[in-house]
Amino acid sequence: MKNAMLKVSVTFIVVIIAIFAGLMYASANQETDKTSVIEQEIMYMDSKLTMLVNLMNNIELQNYQVAVTKIEEEESETSSKEQEKTQEKQSEEDSGENSEENKQESQLSRMEQALISVDEGETNWEMIQGEAEVFYSSWATIVLNLNDIGVSNEKILEYSNYQDEAIIGIKNKDKQKALENLSNAYSLLYDFMQNTEIEDTKKEAIRAKGCIISSYANVEKDDWEEVQNQVGNAEVIFVNLVNDAEKLKEPQKFNINKTYILIGELKNSLNLKDKEIFFIKYKNILEEMNTFI
Repeated sequence: MKNAMLKVSVTFIVVIIAIFAGLMYASANQETDKTSVIEQEIMYMDSKLTMLVNLMNNIELQNYQVAVTKIEEEESETSSKEQEKTQEKQSEEDSGENSEENKQESQLSRMEQALISVDEGETNWEMIQGEAEVFYSSWATIVLNLNDIGVSNEKILEYSNYQDEAIIGIKNKDKQKALENLSNAYSLLYDFMQNTEIEDTKKEAIRAKGCIISSYANVEKDDWEEVQNQVGNAEVIFVNLVNDAEKLKEPQKFNINKTYILIGELKNSLNLKDKEIFFIKYKNILEEMNTFI
């Protein structure tokens, strides 16, 4: 009788332990899934906010390698036509050297021309409004997840207010107001990320990117002093990232070092107070940042 009772007791304890372990495992998996979802949502916010601010000046981030290839092909066709019209004969060696030199100069000048023209044309407000409204529709779900990971209501409300003001600016075709509020909204992503397991390198890169986007917004207001401040802030953040990059593997280490150099080039050009040059260097920085954010 005693043995039977002992067996029942042991069985009961084992069952309880199994149930408890199962609940703990399920809870851990649920927490992991929740963390993964919110991290994806923050990265979604990063991409959408970046896209909206860039659309204000028709800036499209892309890989320059495609553009260079196209330029080389076009240059080859142009060179052939010019050679047919040329009556002077040159040696094969001289012709090859001159052709290569001309091709390189054409690549640089035409790429520069293409990049400088990012501000050409009217802002497509209808498309921007459509993109903003689609993005806005996802905010309610994101809010719930931000609350779940402990982001303060004050930060969430602050972001929501910036987003509302940005939508109003877009509807009124007020580029300056829209950019200012989108930039302010982006700067809060770093605060949201503090409650996640996203790696510190990416968190700091997002913080620096917020400074670069803020400088872009201030260019619209011709506030070059604040542009200088924000670019300087981004540079300070990347000084620390470069120092820590020794612990990282390639290609992330290379991308961080290159971004730091590009930020320095942007900073050195600010005394010119030239929007077109700013846009070129701004675009270079964001494209490089996107390789490791």
